Amino acid sequence: MNTLKALAASVLFLISVSVAHANLLLNGDLENNSAGTSVYNLLNEEFNGFVSDATAFGTAHEIDLYLNTVLAQSGDWMLGIHTSTNGNYDAFSLNLSSSINAGTAYHLQFFGAGFDFPGFEDYPRFANIQIGLSNNATDFGDLIFQAQVNSILTKEGWLQYDYFFTATSGATFLSVRTDPTMNGDPSGTYAFVDNFSINPVPEPSTMLLLGSGLIGLVGYGRRRFKK
Repeated sequence: MNTLKALAASVLFLISVSVAHANLLLNGDLENNSAGTSVYNLLNEEFNGFVSDATAFGTAHEIDLYLNTVLAQSGDWMLGIHTSTNGNYDAFSLNLSSSINAGTAYHLQFFGAGFDFPGFEDYPRFANIQIGLSNNATDFGDLIFQAQVNSILTKEGWLQYDYFFTATSGATFLSVRTDPTMNGDPSGTYAFVDNFSINPVPEPSTMLLLGSGLIGLVGYGRRRFKK
């Protein structure tokens, strides 16, 4: 009986590991940084010095790194990125723990919110966030997803974005930027972003095999109980 319990526990553990979010991003929630406090309008090299496993490469050089334990979607930190009126945009890449493989299915998730604070009604807001895959930390690479962030920043106001896709080519970085075209808004655009993750989607055959193993163990246990 103890052997059966051990086998069942092993199968359940394998299933839980297969369905869990095994985030490939080393610092997707941006918590691993040395800023200590909120810092604004960071030059790319300043951002790169503060935030681990991330590389800023946008033309705007003005990423905002916020320490806000109340409003951050996950943990204590979040980013503010924008496209200015002259078309310069913020962009950064996030390091992966292992490469994206062509032909493999993945689940991308991140959170975004817009800027609309009292006294800042004319400030640029509601950016279009673009996500890419790249093999170069300072190049956006291939666009895989984009969406406009049109909610207002509150603890409950974050929008969750989910995208399931099959990679068409390999990549070693996930890239993020605000749309250089500003969505056609001449006043520029702005967005808060936080908690990025990307993980491989378990193949149906793998889940079927693990599930069948558990069912087989249940059947085996019932037969032994009847004896």
